[in-house]
Amino acid sequence: MSISLLTNQSATLARDHLSTVSSNLQQSLGRLSSGSRIMAPADDAGGLAVSMQMGAAIKRQAAASGTISNAMSYLQTQDGALGAVNEIFSRIGELKVLSEDVTKNATDKENYETEFQALQEQLQALSVEKFNGLSLFNTVSLDVSTSIDGEGASVELAAVDLMGIGASLFPDFSDPLLNGDAFNTSKVGGIGGGVSISGGTISLDGGTGAIVAAETKTSFSGPMEISFDINQNGVTGAVFSASIAGTQFYSRVNETGSKNVRMEYDGDNIDVFVDGASTPSQTISGVGTLDGPLSLEGIGGVSGLQQVSNLSVRSTAPAGDASDVANASNLDSLTLSDVKGAIESVATYRSQNGAQQSRLQYAKEQLEVNRANLSAANSRILDVDVATESTALARFNILQQAGASMLSQANQSQQVALKLIG
Repeated sequence: MSISLLTNQSATLARDHLSTVSSNLQQSLGRLSSGSRIMAPADDAGGLAVSMQMGAAIKRQAAASGTISNAMSYLQTQDGALGAVNEIFSRIGELKVLSEDVTKNATDKENYETEFQALQEQLQALSVEKFNGLSLFNTVSLDVSTSIDGEGASVELAAVDLMGIGASLFPDFSDPLLNGDAFNTSKVGGIGGGVSISGGTISLDGGTGAIVAAETKTSFSGPMEISFDINQNGVTGAVFSASIAGTQFYSRVNETGSKNVRMEYDGDNIDVFVDGASTPSQTISGVGTLDGPLSLEGIGGVSGLQQVSNLSVRSTAPAGDASDVANASNLDSLTLSDVKGAIESVATYRSQNGAQQSRLQYAKEQLEVNRANLSAANSRILDVDVATESTALARFNILQQAGASMLSQANQSQQVALKLIG
């Protein structure tokens, strides 16, 4: 190779090699300091794409595992409540047998009835127990997904209808005590305008008057809920009111259109809710006992049609409430077959609960195994091999030092040309 003053080819090559080694050294230092093999997409574009998908799947598996754990907690809470229900039913059966003891006097039997009614109330309380706002005793099944994508595999938590299995042990207060069909024109009084009743819809055409319940149900007592829809049909200046035994609980003035009205009476106070509002629009305190006919009144002699429809009166008294003995179960009305049937139903539900817990546990274990294996596969793509990379770091360190030394010598090689000139 010729000796030149203008170009130092050896120094140029040494500089390029030093630059490459320095870049590799910096990359090796970055990998060891971060623990990641892929510092930039260019390091392994395909591997990075696969790792991102695996990382997202790992997070979904963790979320699915948490969901299953929550479902298992729900089932465990439900099973605890079912255990209490079983003990109550067992005690009710015991009370039934004791009440039939011919050596017991009337006072003894009344004491058994008192405990029976208390147990009824506890059953009612258990029937509305919740887990994080979700009823423990749903009448519909729930699906718990056991896959990471929310599709495919799932475990069905079958419905547990506590009120259904205890129906023979306490009255069902969900059936309406009264609806619009219970009204008829034969019970209308003081009407100044037209009145008609068709298909449960009550129509008042002007005038002043009242419509009371039919003879089959003209009196109510105890906690209740009254619900109805009222339509002024565009009439303005109209007044509409509803009352029980002369106590007004709703009055509507200068309103048009249709609205739903729901009245809740707790045995002393009245709260009125309009159109599903969560807070009452009207509260009447200190009403006391209501025991009289339900009346719906159109007042004011306003010309025009007012309609009341979907009228329903329901008792909200808790199960076993003895305020109205005619509507309450008692020990005499029970048979031991009723009690044994209820206990068998609880046993079936608890067995079902245990099977669901067992299946969820296996599903959770499978998710954990999958997550561990997926994490290991992702680690092989993303994580740096410390042993390999530390070896490479030592190699690049040596090469960098050697490169720097060679570049220094290459830079001095041009001095030979000066000796030839001199």
